[in-house]
Amino acid sequence: MANVALAVGYAMSGLLAPPQLPLVYQSVYLQPDLNGRQWVENVLADASRCFDNFRMQPANFYRLHHMLTTYYGLESSRDIHTKEALGMFLWAVGTRQPMRQMHERFRRGLGTCSQMIATVLNVMVQFADDVLRPRDSTYAEVPDELKEYSPLFDGCIGAIDGTHIKVCVDEAFHDDFTNRHGWRSQNVICVCNFNMMFTYVGVGTEGSAHDMRVFKKKALMDGKFPQPPKGLFAKILAGCIMCG
Repeated sequence: MANVALAVGYAMSGLLAPPQLPLVYQSVYLQPDLNGRQWVENVLADASRCFDNFRMQPANFYRLHHMLTTYYGLESSRDIHTKEALGMFLWAVGTRQPMRQMHERFRRGLGTCSQMIATVLNVMVQFADDVLRPRDSTYAEVPDELKEYSPLFDGCIGAIDGTHIKVCVDEAFHDDFTNRHGWRSQNVICVCNFNMMFTYVGVGTEGSAHDMRVFKKKALMDGKFPQPPKGLFAKILAGCIMCG
């Protein structure tokens, strides 16, 4: 009986003891993660990583940061610097990251991540309203790029085209945003000049909408749409021409 009791006790102690890790795992130790500000600074120090994560070169990031903080009211909070907030926004929209991944990468609460995205987005909308417009609404000067093609494009002030951008929407709106290719999107219309600079971007239209309906809706109802002056026109890449 004594031998049986000893055997049972030995077996139970073996079951309750913590498992011994192999030697290859015993040398592994956790290193502290970089916080959001440190990660952004490390990315900005490498031009290649900066473009991969923020979709722009470091010089452009610093230039954009300066404009948003100086002219558009982007401010640091008690916990988050404006540079981290801008990096968070650019990383999320440039690489299509969900809120959970932002929480994991920047070690911020989900509510904080959502608030920062909304804050930077509101500032970016103001910035876009100022830059996405013709420099000269009268189009008094003929673009140098067109002079060699005169008179074929005399009076042409730019080009219009559309594209589909993937979106995530509530299930109730899936049918409205499902395009003819079978995936959900916004049907976006863009106008650019001959310096390849955008003068208008119209977003928000359901992906199921026809291109011409998007064009008519934005041209007639959006006050920011750059209407050509009388006698000038914008070339629509689908083959139509919008005349003033």
